[in-house]
Amino acid sequence: MKRKYSVIVGLAVGIFVTLIVSCVAKSPLLLLTGVLWAAGAACLIEREQIFGRHREKVISGYLNDILERKSLELPSAVEDTLEGKLISQMEKLQDLLQYYDQRLWEEQESIKKLITEIAHQLRTPLTNIETYLNFCRQEATGEGFITYLEAIQISEEKLAFLVENFIKISRLEHYCIQIKKEEQDIRETILQAMVAVTQKADTRHIMLKLLTTEPIKVLHDKNWLEEAVENLLDNSIKYSYEGSVVEISFQNNDMFTCIQVRDYGIGIEKGEETQIFTRFYRGKRVTVQEGFGIGLYLAREIVLCHDGFMKVTRKEKGLLAEIYLPV
Repeated sequence: MKRKYSVIVGLAVGIFVTLIVSCVAKSPLLLLTGVLWAAGAACLIEREQIFGRHREKVISGYLNDILERKSLELPSAVEDTLEGKLISQMEKLQDLLQYYDQRLWEEQESIKKLITEIAHQLRTPLTNIETYLNFCRQEATGEGFITYLEAIQISEEKLAFLVENFIKISRLEHYCIQIKKEEQDIRETILQAMVAVTQKADTRHIMLKLLTTEPIKVLHDKNWLEEAVENLLDNSIKYSYEGSVVEISFQNNDMFTCIQVRDYGIGIEKGEETQIFTRFYRGKRVTVQEGFGIGLYLAREIVLCHDGFMKVTRKEKGLLAEIYLPV
């Protein structure tokens, strides 16, 4: 582009000098040469102006199509010029806008799905509360009244549990919670999680067995990782057979600290290894067991915030769930 304008300027200077010389020398030949130079330069300048206006119109059209999210028909090959570079950058801009449009659509669909799922999960306890309140109004005293109150209390606890976990999930997904990792004994964190589920395990006569005894220092947030392990244990207890055992162990290698929770319960079907981490998902083998399908999802979110990952492995009996934390 600069070269073309330099040529035009050079022609103009040449014409000017030729005209001056022809006038001074009073030579018709030089004068004619000057006129021809002037005509050629005028044509060249006009050509550059037309092409410049055309380029501006083309580039403006491309930008307008990008803003209106229309599909661009860009040249397959562009020269290494300013125009070519602009076209190449516009192509990248279009790809970037299409990517963010797709992300925005996915997020909107995810929000719609989440609202539907939350409404579905809240509907049952709310309906139960309303039903038993009506029973209480009809029977103000007696054993029936106490039974209805207990049912209301159970529904209220479920409702509180759901709301509390929805808040935790939302805060984790939107990075509103800061994980404060410190070098701490992972064994103590696991023991605290075991204590939290002891009553539930005793109710179903399930033994919690810690196979590793030596302490290991691991960089982690004690409170949040304890909740993740507690969710794994709660899940194992819930889907284990009465009188069985849940085994917990942990170990170090060069890259990760691995926490393992092994149960001998109903397990999962083939192909559900990744699905069970989906929010509100419940396994195909689940029948009468209570639950909302958010425990493993929440555990995974907490582990991801620790820069780790989780995986589950189907066993002949039960399931092996593992947490991997970077060393």
